[in-house]
Amino acid sequence: MGMRNVSVHGQWLVSNMKSIFKRLTIQNPFLSSLIVFNMTIREHRSPIGTINKYFNELVDKGDYRKKDKDAVIEHCYSLGRT
Repeated sequence: MGMRNVSVHGQWLVSNMKSIFKRLTIQNPFLSSLIVFNMTIREHRSPIGTINKYFNELVDKGDYRKKDKDAVIEHCYSLGRT
């Protein structure tokens, strides 16, 4: 039963994160998906696992250089901690 609650809670976090990302994208149509993702993390206080999972889904690959991906994600982690 405890695992079920964690799963439901995790699903809520993801759903909420996606809705925040969508809202911020609409409100800021000229910002890159990476900037909006960073804004989402700051607003959502996203845990590391959620950041990892949804970085690839929400951030356009053209918004960062492939060789910089690890550094970019590390920066996202730091935003979630502040």
